[in-house]
Amino acid sequence: MSKNKILTELSPEEIANAYVLPTSLTNDEQKSANQELASARSKRRNEMSDGKRLYNSLMLLKARLEDYVNSSIYKADFTFGYFLQEYLQLQNKKQKEFAKEINVNASVLNQYIHEHRVPNENIFIRFEIHSGEHIKAVDLLRLVDKEKEYQISHDLDLRKREAQNVSKKLEFAF
Repeated sequence: MSKNKILTELSPEEIANAYVLPTSLTNDEQKSANQELASARSKRRNEMSDGKRLYNSLMLLKARLEDYVNSSIYKADFTFGYFLQEYLQLQNKKQKEFAKEINVNASVLNQYIHEHRVPNENIFIRFEIHSGEHIKAVDLLRLVDKEKEYQISHDLDLRKREAQNVSKKLEFAF
């Protein structure tokens, strides 16, 4: 609804009841409001159970993963290994313990984390199941595909090497 439409169709009392109108605060009032909000958030955070805290952290990780795979921007730091390591940290789990829970050799898991091995569909599915199906295998696949897409489009040496294997290419004259 536009501002003019609101002002013409609603009474001042209805506007006050339905909308929060912005107010300007002095610097002291703003600092006080910020401190009050920070203390209220801190109090709620301290009252939160460990399960709820873990769930919230998992949802933040999920949102970060989904936002990244849906964006067109490539970030070299956002790898499968990065998200796997973050997942382990939010649970305070050791690699060996997690590897046992998803039936993967601990050294293989370490190779995934440190990007010495490319993950396959099995690890994506196990990751999804372990996360209570909150972190989707498809998003993990898209994450790895995004890395591969970037590598293929920016690896000029590979293009030069592979160009030697092509004896004839299509050429068009308009």
